[in-house]
Amino acid sequence: MGDVLNSLGTAYGQLGDYAKQRDVLERALPIFEREQGKESTNVAMVLGNLGNAYNRLGDYAKQRDLQERALAIEERAYGRDHAEVAITLTNLGSAYGQLGDQAKKRDILERALAIKERAYGHDHPEVAQTLMNLGNAYMGLGDYTKQRDLQERSLAIKERTYGRDHPEVAGTLTNLGTAYGKLGENAKARDVLERALAINERTYGRDHPNVAITLMNLGVAYGQLGDAAKKRKYVTRAVKIFDAAYGPDHPHAKFYENVLNAM
Repeated sequence: MGDVLNSLGTAYGQLGDYAKQRDVLERALPIFEREQGKESTNVAMVLGNLGNAYNRLGDYAKQRDLQERALAIEERAYGRDHAEVAITLTNLGSAYGQLGDQAKKRDILERALAIKERAYGHDHPEVAQTLMNLGNAYMGLGDYTKQRDLQERSLAIKERTYGRDHPEVAGTLTNLGTAYGKLGENAKARDVLERALAINERTYGRDHPNVAITLMNLGVAYGQLGDAAKKRKYVTRAVKIFDAAYGPDHPHAKFYENVLNAM
């Protein structure tokens, strides 16, 4: 029964129904704990998946706590330098970043990156994903040059791995556009974000949260280039998407609404 619920939770997550994913995995977790023990690696797997569901729902403290528990189990089971540990470290770093602790996020992701490079090599997509997340940590710490360099390295790996029009590429393009913007390269930011938007709209449709994130960044880029009308157009559309997807009380929706109200 636990395996079925875990698979069902994964399916709900892939469909973007993170509340259902959370609810199903909350049911699966005690079943795995009873059947396999609280220290089993399958329990760690469910904890990690459940933490990611809470991330999508904006409960980053809950995500952190679940990922911390998963990490402890995996370190005991596999050792501190195993690839499974690196994956959980990546998710944990994300939680700390959302909670505003960018230094902690950076340190955790630096550890994850070193493990993944040893396990997979320097040009693996898992390495690219960690480079992207680590770049965002450096952005939070105000080091935009480091952010740009890490995002450019991530982009090169993803383009080689997936091709130029893959949604994984779009994710890094969005982050790279932010770095260019912070460095004052606003035309460059606009160009990479336009490219990311086209990929995301083809992949997810026009009303997906991933599209909203790119729209928001693109609106900021146009604002920096002096095009206030385009900025309002993109930010307004981003707010509507997040309100529809998560409700107006989600942290992203509130943030975007505040940006729109300040314009």
